[in-house]
Amino acid sequence: MSDGPHRTLPMRKGWKHLVKRAYRDASSDDDVLEALPQALHDDCREEIPDELLSTLESALGQQKQAHLFEDDLTTSLDDLRGLASGYPLAQSLLDCTIDAADQSSRADLKLVDILARTLAERAVRGARQAEEHYKKEANPARAAGMRSRLDRAISQTSFSNIAAGILGNKVAQALKHHDGLDDGVPLP
Repeated sequence: MSDGPHRTLPMRKGWKHLVKRAYRDASSDDDVLEALPQALHDDCREEIPDELLSTLESALGQQKQAHLFEDDLTTSLDDLRGLASGYPLAQSLLDCTIDAADQSSRADLKLVDILARTLAERAVRGARQAEEHYKKEANPARAAGMRSRLDRAISQTSFSNIAAGILGNKVAQALKHHDGLDDGVPLP
């Protein structure tokens, strides 16, 4: 007997735990919503070097103060590709930062907003990846149900709060484990 398709899911532990909650009927939507920030925190810890975050923060801060200079922020940001090399989420953060720099005034650039956008994109990609895996390994109808639960969690998540916590070096709260007889999904 298999432990389920989440065992072979090619994602980090936090994402496996999130998808496992979304797949199981015994987990409530609140359980799924609670696990998403932890998965994103894990991704950031593994895929965004601290040096890149601090460099982006100082580059954006300097641009707000020195808006009279003709220094091209996009070129400066593009020079940071070496710091993001080998880290897909860091590359995505850098791309979102460059896009934001191209599209808005320099005074409007806030790293917390850019990181929130990056995390939202990562959450959508993760849900898509999990759905694809579950369609191959399990029942396609259950995979669609799991994806809809993930989509609901994504739509209810405050990515700005998660981004602020990451930039403030706050650790995500530990997930509650339901292991007692009375700890199941609430009955109507």
